[in-house]
Amino acid sequence: EYQGFEVHDFQHKAIFVLFTTWLDNIVINCRTSNAHRFPAAGQGTNEDLLNAGTRWPGFQTYDHLMQHILTNWKISNCGGIARGLKPWVEDGKDDNGNMGLFTIPVNGFAPEIQLISKGTEYDWDTLGGKSFVNESIFFAASGSEDFYSMQYMSNWEDADGSMTQRDTDTVMGPARAGSWWHLDYRPGRCEVRDQWKFPQRLCDKENRSLASMFTVVMPENAKERSSVP
Repeated sequence: EYQGFEVHDFQHKAIFVLFTTWLDNIVINCRTSNAHRFPAAGQGTNEDLLNAGTRWPGFQTYDHLMQHILTNWKISNCGGIARGLKPWVEDGKDDNGNMGLFTIPVNGFAPEIQLISKGTEYDWDTLGGKSFVNESIFFAASGSEDFYSMQYMSNWEDADGSMTQRDTDTVMGPARAGSWWHLDYRPGRCEVRDQWKFPQRLCDKENRSLASMFTVVMPENAKERSSVP
């Protein structure tokens, strides 16, 4: 458990975690008015990230053991203007990167990918308004998206709707998983945020419970193989 952490003008990522972690009372201020004053540090790996708006995430998790609790986060200056990208900045760079404010990996087999958040606050004036939560740079994925199960199995519970601004307990899972995360077919209970770089299906949780289960078929005693078909 980590309580009370503040990050400004970070080079690569504001927060990067793995394993079972609870992060409470966190402030992420991606870029202050001083950010553009920093000269380029060089052309090596990660050296030029401070001024490369296509390449930094705010919060990113590792590619396995993602079981995190995020409570009482305050987020500011992380929008398209802070990144210096089009269309938010008229003469900005094209957004050809794969990073977003929230970025999760999709390049592994890890059924335990579960995150839950509550009490997320945004400084809308520095993010370009409430439309920020529907923009491409809000939620993204990193890593190969060719065949790994993480691109289907990850899930995020927005326990009070503050992270997604849905104002209700929300379960979020990859839209590419089809009906897997389509928890409710009644009108207005689910939506797809297909504007995000990693589109997600968001559904009202209501009285449902989430669990992480991994089934392994074990061989019978004194046998090398299982007789279970």
